[in-house]
Amino acid sequence: MNNYGTVLEFTPTDKLRYSLFAPRPDLEDKPENYFEMIYILTDSNEATVLEIIQEDNRPNAVQENSPDEENPILQTLKQIAENH
Repeated sequence: MNNYGTVLEFTPTDKLRYSLFAPRPDLEDKPENYFEMIYILTDSNEATVLEIIQEDNRPNAVQENSPDEENPILQTLKQIAENH
């Protein structure tokens, strides 16, 4: 398997869900070693709320701390959102 992720669900302006393989020396590139990322956009009081969910059922999985403003993915999403 050469791909590192697959889009599982996409609803424009609402939701993106994909599987992802993050290479580590102790993990083989096989389905049970993938995790899922889910991004959900909702309207709330004239603003848009972004919810980020990481579902990681891999053995010895370490959950990352809550994303902060240093996160490059969040920085890019913020730039895109502010320019539209």
